[in-house]
Amino acid sequence: MFLFAGSKADGGSDRRTIHREYDILDKRKPVTALRAGEDRAMLLGLSMVLFSVMMYFVLGITVLRSYTDRCGTECWRRSRYPCLQVYVSLNSSGKVVRLLHNEEAQESNPENQNHTTTITKKARQRLFFLRRLRRFKMDSRILCNSYRCTIESILTSCITAWYGSCTALNRQALQRVVKTAQNFTRTELPSMGDLYSQRLRKKALRIIKRPHYPSHKLFSLLPSGRHYRIILTRTTRFSDSFIPQAIRLLNN
Repeated sequence: MFLFAGSKADGGSDRRTIHREYDILDKRKPVTALRAGEDRAMLLGLSMVLFSVMMYFVLGITVLRSYTDRCGTECWRRSRYPCLQVYVSLNSSGKVVRLLHNEEAQESNPENQNHTTTITKKARQRLFFLRRLRRFKMDSRILCNSYRCTIESILTSCITAWYGSCTALNRQALQRVVKTAQNFTRTELPSMGDLYSQRLRKKALRIIKRPHYPSHKLFSLLPSGRHYRIILTRTTRFSDSFIPQAIRLLNN
């Protein structure tokens, strides 16, 4: 009796242990499956990040940089053909210059800005001599004459050709030179706008008086005989040039 009962008890305990083992295995299977899915998702995300970084470097360094170097900074403007550029070789200097398709103002032309910057630098260098004369307590007349000979002559050299197309920043820089000279001389000096209008009027009157001058035909009087015929301009570059500005000044 005791042996039989003991054998039954041992069989029940074995069955319980087997069921427990199967329960533990059943619980481990979904846990391992979830961990494998999370690992795959992490690997996929990291691979996508690395691929995007590689594509960024490939496109940004090799492809887009060559495109921008070929087209230039001004090609980003709104145009039908943004990357169409025409280069013209100048016979006088031999330089190769890019031709603007829309003939905009010379604000985008670096040569005009370089010209104004060089003029302002030269004028500021000449202010040193005016400052030294002021330290020696010279008369205001002598200071004004030295200003006109050394500084104003530089500021007004070919002013009718380049001042009309200057930017507002360049005009302010030129006017600062005049203001500093005015502080040294302690007298009122003509501004750059007044100097430009004076030189423009003088040159226009010289052209009108000389019929053999090439641009004399452009200054044609109206039937009234009081005003000159205004030239139609489509671009700001042409409207800021010498002849349209001179005609407007004479009419006013």
